[in-house]
Amino acid sequence: MMINDEILHKWIDNTISERELEEFKKRPEYKDLVRIYKSTDNMSVDNLDSDKMLEDLLKVNNGAEINAMGKTKRMIWLPFLAAASIILIAGFFFLPGGEWVEYEIAKAQRMEGTLPDQSTFVLNADSKLKYDKSDWKNNRTLQLEGEGFFSVKNGSTFSVETAQGIISVLGTEFNVYSRDGTLKVACIEGKVNVKSTASDSDYVLKANEGFKLDSEGESKQPITVNSIKWKSGIVKLKHVSLAEVIGSLERQFDINIDSQDIPLDQKLTCSFQTENLSLALKTAIGHLNLTYRIIDQKNIVLEAK
Repeated sequence: MMINDEILHKWIDNTISERELEEFKKRPEYKDLVRIYKSTDNMSVDNLDSDKMLEDLLKVNNGAEINAMGKTKRMIWLPFLAAASIILIAGFFFLPGGEWVEYEIAKAQRMEGTLPDQSTFVLNADSKLKYDKSDWKNNRTLQLEGEGFFSVKNGSTFSVETAQGIISVLGTEFNVYSRDGTLKVACIEGKVNVKSTASDSDYVLKANEGFKLDSEGESKQPITVNSIKWKSGIVKLKHVSLAEVIGSLERQFDINIDSQDIPLDQKLTCSFQTENLSLALKTAIGHLNLTYRIIDQKNIVLEAK
């Protein structure tokens, strides 16, 4: 197992000496680390705490497990490029029948990445994405939990599987939101086919069309495609519950909001930016008959006026 040691830290931070590098190259996981590093160029995560992520990486339970043959069973790694302030996090699972790549993005983070066919994705806060790299040429299929924006190169069918349905395209740009039993899909270019898991129904979206499916997969409601602004740091919510607004604020700022006895089913339309918490609270809920108190950097209390 990898343990917390200075040489690994230096290798990740690109400050390792030639002598230390020669020693590091003797480790059984070295070739896998190098291969993973090369295969994950052009991915970035905003504003991650590198020291905390490195600490998590080096914990015994989250590090690489090496069997007696010296082969990696599971590896989670973190190359850190200090000069560019870019931090990457990826999980690679070497399992029978596949080479799975998994990304898990924490709250208050966003991540951009490139897939093996040069299609690209952007993951929103508190989201997970994984795919089988070994079979990508034959099966361009991703599994998503949370929200992601995809720009797909033309080719064979490209599918995003969620708990609520499967979104399939040939080459286009589209956004997928899959949380708490709700599926929202917005087509930016081309055409998108959505197959509901619950109702087994198929829906086709053309450019600039979008819709929302409820947990039963039957109630299709149109959504505005130009509301997909989260990639540029703006969240737009139209006719959603206060509970969904609170959930979005909690994800984007990694906070806890205590709503006490306030009804959360009331509907509202609002927008907020993701850089300033106080300003976001004002624009998201300031027009309601509510007040808020910022207890500390992690905790907010909502109260009725």
